[in-house]
Amino acid sequence: MSYQVEVQSIKRKVVPEADDDLAKSVSEFATLEELRAKLRTDLMEQAKRRVELAAKQKLLDQLLQAHEFPVPEIMVEAQLDRKLERVWGQLLSQGVDPRQAQVDWRKVREDSRKDGEKEVRASLLLTKIAAAEKLEVSEEEIDEVIREMAQETHQPPATLKTRLTHDGELDSMKSTRRNQKAIDFIYRNAKTTRKSE
Repeated sequence: MSYQVEVQSIKRKVVPEADDDLAKSVSEFATLEELRAKLRTDLMEQAKRRVELAAKQKLLDQLLQAHEFPVPEIMVEAQLDRKLERVWGQLLSQGVDPRQAQVDWRKVREDSRKDGEKEVRASLLLTKIAAAEKLEVSEEEIDEVIREMAQETHQPPATLKTRLTHDGELDSMKSTRRNQKAIDFIYRNAKTTRKSE
């Protein structure tokens, strides 16, 4: 068996020279060295944030292991509702109708139960820590979060704040921010030791 093929065109990728002109065309920097320095700094900051986030998660996991207690079922159910609403929202934003998706939502909910219980327990612990340490969230902090969200979603901040208030999400945002302050407090005050190999 033989085939005959006609080549329509041959393309070659042309990569621009890595120089000051490239730096000017792709960034606000005048030189390639300035661009490289900024990229290096950004990468180091990202790595630092990843390490900090992992350490905070490990601290939270240890805190949860040290404080086992039953959590109210109604809170677990509410957490599972929020998780599924987020999944539905993500599917809708991708143009997928969740009702048409071949997904057993009851099974997804049940499979998420253990994580939901853990999240509720973590929230209760962090709320207690925040209260004990008198950690509060100011209106200015919430307004800053709303401004960032508004910028991402291309909405006026006042409109977004009104909607969040109407939907009852503002209190949830304050609670989440307060819990973040609590885990930040724990992280800042944790005594770290290196494991000997």
